[in-house]
Amino acid sequence: MPVALAQNQDTVTGDWLVTRDAYRNPLYHKMTLHLENGELTGTFWDDKLEGTLDGDALDFVARDEKDSTAEVTGTLNGNTITGKVVEVMQGIRRIRPRIQ
Repeated sequence: MPVALAQNQDTVTGDWLVTRDAYRNPLYHKMTLHLENGELTGTFWDDKLEGTLDGDALDFVARDEKDSTAEVTGTLNGNTITGKVVEVMQGIRRIRPRIQ
């Protein structure tokens, strides 16, 4: 399921609107990122995230209280991040092929 992330120009730090395509229906949620010295922190689907931004390559893992994860790899291009999300929930692994 494709996901799109959009944010204010010039920085990755701040609030982002995440748009996912679920069976041709858009789903929206908020993501908050904070970048300091190449390290990313914040929230994704209300779960705490930790990761890195190296040049335009973004990688992070969001983890909930039950240890389910969303692993995100993407590319920052201006005010858009594209990439993919892999969710692991209670031993079940779902791959979302693309975010944009």
